Parts: sequence; C-alpha cells; structure tokens
Amino acid sequence: MNSASVIADSCTFSQFASSERLYNYINNIYLFYILIIDIVTLKYLVLTIIGFSFFNSVKAQISDCLKFKQGKFNMMYNGKLLVIKRDATHQYEYYDGSTVPTSYSIKWISNCSYTLKPDADNFKKFPNTPKNALITVNIISYSGNTYKIKATSNFSSLVLKSEITKIN
Repeated sequence: MNSASVIADSCTFSQFASSERLYNYINNIYLFYILIIDIVTLKYLVLTIIGFSFFNSVKAQISDCLKFKQGKFNMMYNGKLLVIKRDATHQYEYYDGSTVPTSYSIKWISNCSYTLKPDADNFKKFPNTPKNALITVNIISYSGNTYKIKATSNFSSLVLKSEITKIN
C-alpha cells in the first residue's frame, strides 16, 4: 500500500457525492472563517474608534478648562457684580465696584478645579474667617467663554453654584 492510498483511506470523503459538493463545503468553511475574522476586526475597530472619541472629548474638556486659569471674569453674587482678575498665583475679587480687592492665593489641583486661600489682608477685612480657611472651586460645565462652578469651603456648609463669564 502506498502512502497516497493510506491518506485517502484515513480521510472519509464519502459524504461528498461529487467534487462540487466538496468545493462548496470548503468554500462555506472559508467564508465562515472570513466572516468571523471580519466580525472580530470590526469589533476592535469600533472599540478603537470609541476609545479615541472618549480621549479626544476628555482632552477637549481639559483644554477648555485651561482657558479659565487666567484672565478677567464677571460673576453675579447676591445680585451685584463681582469682577475677578486671576493670574497664575492669585485671584483678586472686586465686589460691587470696590477698588480694593479681596485677594486669594490660588492653587490648581486639576485642570478643572482649584483652591483659594485668603491672603493675610483678608483676615483684617473679615475677622471671623478662620486662619485655615480654604475654598474649593470645581468647574462643572462650560460653553464658550462661560463656565459654571460649584464652590465649597472647609469652614461653612454653604455650597455656592454660579456662572462666571470670561471677559478677556
């Protein structure tokens, strides 16, 4: 018995009445294999696109918060205008046309949140302010040059929610 007949005997092709059926069977297996590969590839492609979209939206939010780190801003507080001037290390607030600012040291704890610590002069203007006073401000949303904040402090249960507009 030669090696070709051993191979032919070990493979049972009797279920295929003709070579056309064998061809169709192999072709169907091939098409099924290609379909599975296409589905897996499509799944990874969709996941990749979703991932890039998510990271781009997060990057866009971070970039937009960065534009509020410095500049001049307006905010309404108790029905009166509060003008805020902010640089890299300080925030100065002018309430209701005042020419003498209330000043704070500013520390950014993330791209969209920061803390304000009253400067020494504030304790003279507001003697009831605790020496360890700290105000935490979170930018919760924004649109164009306007952003909404939520501010809390370590000395009061008051939560301030307000809208601030950058004017330069």
